[in-house]
Amino acid sequence: MTADGDFQRTVFFDEAGQPGHRQAWMDEHTNDISNNFFKNTLKTLDLGSMRPRFDGYIEFQEHAGKLIREFVMNQDTEYRALVVKLNELINHYRK
Repeated sequence: MTADGDFQRTVFFDEAGQPGHRQAWMDEHTNDISNNFFKNTLKTLDLGSMRPRFDGYIEFQEHAGKLIREFVMNQDTEYRALVVKLNELINHYRK
């Protein structure tokens, strides 16, 4: 029920909840009260990206984060080798 669009654009929003349902983000009531916050930022959400949903992504992210941190901390300028490692890593975890 709490994920329902009608609930999120009414009771949930009116009780200081931040709705996640698109119906609430496009609703006249929520936008009137929020000075059009939802309507004005919806394009950003539409164009944004979400983390991938394949099994193994979290493990990939852990290992990739370490490689990227090491790259940045060492102020390495040869990014191509990093990209190769990241591609190999994601191919390993995507299987």
